[in-house]
Amino acid sequence: GGQELAIQQINTFYLLNKIIPLSGGSFGANLGACLWSQDDGAEGVKEDEYGLKTLDMTISHFKEFLLEFKT
Repeated sequence: GGQELAIQQINTFYLLNKIIPLSGGSFGANLGACLWSQDDGAEGVKEDEYGLKTLDMTISHFKEFLLEFKT
């Protein structure tokens, strides 16, 4: 535990430095993508289906942001 507070502090740093933090949205990726290796390294991350879903959601929101930012 504790990763949520760590990510929140990183996002606060971004905001204070005029960087726009993006997340995957509510219901699963509130603070962006988080993957857990369960101490199995890269193989453990590949098996983290929920974590990979949060990554997909975050990337999707990033694409939407880029499209809106261009206009």
